[in-house]
Amino acid sequence: MVISETRLPFIRPACERGKNLSGVECTAALTYDCVTTECSWQRLIPPLRFRFKRALENMLKMTYVVFNMNLHDRLEEFCLRLLAAPACVSKAEAFDLLSRTLIEVENEFSGIAFDPAFPRDDGRMYPPRDDAHRAVPGRDDLHRYRSQGHNTYFSEGGAILIVDLNKVVVLDKADHNARSIML
Repeated sequence: MVISETRLPFIRPACERGKNLSGVECTAALTYDCVTTECSWQRLIPPLRFRFKRALENMLKMTYVVFNMNLHDRLEEFCLRLLAAPACVSKAEAFDLLSRTLIEVENEFSGIAFDPAFPRDDGRMYPPRDDAHRAVPGRDDLHRYRSQGHNTYFSEGGAILIVDLNKVVVLDKADHNARSIML
């Protein structure tokens, strides 16, 4: 995916060495209203440079839509970010990491607004819901969450396993002790 032009406040603007924060290649200068920065806030005149730098620092804490990706590409980006994150030490931490990462990816790339009701038909991926929790027979150490096309497992130690309905592993993230979930 390539970005040719970018406008605030609709996208994540930071650009470093020709790539934005999500690793998307920038082929042209980023445009901020009437100011062209050529992928660097340092080329702005000093008073604007300071305000622009501060705006970028604050924007790193928010999520902006860059462009719409298809579901497969968003799922791949989600898996890459989740695997790159530090290992978790508990089920609660792993659940929070998965939820936060998925919401960030969807906010950034889906173009579909987050709906706290978690509808199943709006084209957006949502984190597991509490009412989707299922027991894993004979495994008190595992928590399973049933979703539309897969099951997500969390171990008490913080490992995450996502398996589709055909029993194909989509994601396997080990816990802080490098232990993966074995079914």
